[in-house]
Amino acid sequence: MRFSINTLGCKVNLYESEEISRLLAGSGFRRVDYRSGKPHLCIINTCTVTSKSDRKVRQLIRKLKKINNSALLAVTGCFIENNRDFLKENNVDFVLENDRKDDIPTMVKEILALMETEDTMSEYDTGPYSDTPLNHSRPMIKVQDGCEQHCTYCIIPIVRGGYKSMQAKGILRNIQSLVQKGFEEVVLTGIHIGKYGIEAVGDNLLYSLLGEILSKTYIRRIRISSLEINEIDSLLLKVLKGNKDRIAPHLHIPLQSGSDAILEKMGRPYDSGYFRDGIRKIKSILPGTAFTTDVMVGFPGETEKDFTKTMEIVTDIGFSKLHVFRYSPRPGTRAFLFKDMVSGEIKNRRSRVLLKQGDKMRRMFIERNIGKVLEVAVEKRDTNGTLLSGISGDYIKVYFDAWPKPEKMSGKIIRIKAEKTFEDGLVGVVIDMI
Repeated sequence: MRFSINTLGCKVNLYESEEISRLLAGSGFRRVDYRSGKPHLCIINTCTVTSKSDRKVRQLIRKLKKINNSALLAVTGCFIENNRDFLKENNVDFVLENDRKDDIPTMVKEILALMETEDTMSEYDTGPYSDTPLNHSRPMIKVQDGCEQHCTYCIIPIVRGGYKSMQAKGILRNIQSLVQKGFEEVVLTGIHIGKYGIEAVGDNLLYSLLGEILSKTYIRRIRISSLEINEIDSLLLKVLKGNKDRIAPHLHIPLQSGSDAILEKMGRPYDSGYFRDGIRKIKSILPGTAFTTDVMVGFPGETEKDFTKTMEIVTDIGFSKLHVFRYSPRPGTRAFLFKDMVSGEIKNRRSRVLLKQGDKMRRMFIERNIGKVLEVAVEKRDTNGTLLSGISGDYIKVYFDAWPKPEKMSGKIIRIKAEKTFEDGLVGVVIDMI
């Protein structure tokens, strides 16, 4: 039986899709491309963080039903919680909540036991397929799920539930398995990983988990996907400072707004002064760290003065990359009921201004790395086959000649001397493998 899987949304979804693929492949199923492989089962792992996310899911469901109208369709992920009528109207065969994603292989086996599939399957025996993981060169490790922060704009606590931390033993086993397969960087991910362990002991234990990974595995580099500013305490900073050679010098810390009034309306657990002071402290302890962030524009009640404050703090901190989002009302959130909505025209204008500033800061950050020797986790070959690319420790895409044995470089960390800017990053020459 062949299956396809499409993933929308966050890194947690990407990790979970990899796990679904791994479990199905381990049960003898083959992963194929939904456009050419004629799958018997199409799986969509969905996102609902914005109205745009919902629209993409609906479009994909309709597209898959049209292209593979004889295939079974299974939909999982956050989208299903608030869109069950749509799923029913569009004849989705299987709907699985987030905590049932691991049941998909069992579900498929049960389908096979109930169906006479030999004739159906035989007509597709020559279909192309791929067993390549979704993020094969920098695999993600899910360490945590759920959120209880309840920001007024966010639906995630409703669709994902409360904090749930993965057992350290399982995390270590997964990482060591990846090391044995030749991978040299892993990305620790979760919905709210700064709260790792809190439901068990009432305190954040990410620093403890990092310590165990560092002492009990041989992974070359660990990257932390995202942290809140109020979760980066002295214990975590001590681990980061003491292991700079094995923890990527890059932190993604969501800001959302530079206006204290808007941060309060958002239900964020800090004000702009606390955020500035936190970044300043981290810079003093971990010089050379790259900071990326999320910023939202057009939140209900956001004035020009509020937006100006956001521009000021973004420029003052000098983030290496901005992810800019326009506020999207989500039914079921408190902000959905707010009255002072900002017009689409104003949101679009503010987004353009902020993106322009973000592009400027990104170029400046990339240019400061020209001439440096960067440690790059090799990811993939570009479309014309002459270059490979990868991600540096401080999160810059770096291109280099695919030489001498590119097939053996994927997932490895190599040293590259950056020579000049190129496309969305830098291009350089390989010095050596680490």
